[in-house]
Amino acid sequence: MKKLLGIVVLGLLYFSIVSAEEKIILDLDDGKIKLSGDEFGGTIVVLGPAGLKLNSYDEWAKRLKLIVSGEPQKEFCKKFGLDAMPYQQGNYKEVTSRLYKTEKKYIGKIYNNLVKKHLPAYTTDKYSYEVIMFSTDKFKCKNTRLKKDDANNDLIAEIEKLKSLYEEGTLTKEQFEKAKNKLLN
Repeated sequence: MKKLLGIVVLGLLYFSIVSAEEKIILDLDDGKIKLSGDEFGGTIVVLGPAGLKLNSYDEWAKRLKLIVSGEPQKEFCKKFGLDAMPYQQGNYKEVTSRLYKTEKKYIGKIYNNLVKKHLPAYTTDKYSYEVIMFSTDKFKCKNTRLKKDDANNDLIAEIEKLKSLYEEGTLTKEQFEKAKNKLLN
């Protein structure tokens, strides 16, 4: 039950990362690579090996190499008629989960005084290991337009700079008002 609950929670986390605020989703490699975002860039989610198959780490490594090559990012940005920025390390994160496993090993027969016969004996080994459920990364498209937030931040910074010049006495009240109105219009 705990394992199922953990998988459901990780699935919800995965879905929330992919669909958070972004609009466009691009699926690659049968949905094992998802890119979501807008014309400024977005998030890459790569499903991890999660210890499911013997060669799952090799497949996961191939998916990561594809991301580092920048091809999926280029394909995503082409939807907006833009080029992708070169891959930059530093945004990569792994989401892991701890799996618990119990192995029962036969060690022979031992005599049981209660039932007066030899019964099979087993040892139980319990261990756990971390598996990578998925990894996330960021990418950017080459876009010369400013995001609305960036434009607002620049405007606020300019007005604050004017205000500090006014408070220092470098600008008169009329010059400050004129420059502020020019920025706002």
